[in-house]
Amino acid sequence: RLFGELLYPYPRELVSIVLAGFLLFIPDYLLEAFDHCMINLHPALLPKYGGKGMWGHHVHEAVKAAGEVETGMTVHWVSREIDGGEIIAQFKTAILPTDTADDIAAKEHLLEMEHFPKVIEDVVRGLAEEPRPSSLRMAPQRSYERSLGCHAFSCPYPTIIGAILSCV
Repeated sequence: RLFGELLYPYPRELVSIVLAGFLLFIPDYLLEAFDHCMINLHPALLPKYGGKGMWGHHVHEAVKAAGEVETGMTVHWVSREIDGGEIIAQFKTAILPTDTADDIAAKEHLLEMEHFPKVIEDVVRGLAEEPRPSSLRMAPQRSYERSLGCHAFSCPYPTIIGAILSCV
């Protein structure tokens, strides 16, 4: 109902939808209308630790319990399968044997703040340059090694940010 009220019919100039750890199921009509135009963030290196029940602290506790030596974040296209869309970008950080699940979460969150705004900018810019409504394919892989610090994202293209949807 929330999506129907906000996006149906969706504005023709809408280029993309950006979700940040969005936990609700996305209706089929949006998945079809925004095929390869909707991205989400996951707090692990997919395909590991993804799928039903793998969100927030559950992910970081599973990473710790498995004895992983690194963790990270994944930006992926949204698909019908939970956390199953094609991977757009991943960023890694080391895990120390003494790290707790909370320490792991803090390290992963730093990656999100550093890299997610740049990935959003690159993906949305690439989508804005593509014709719609054709089924868009994955934007070319780019190097995301430049440190962006922690600042707000500003996008000149029509984009809906998932955090807005989840707070309505």
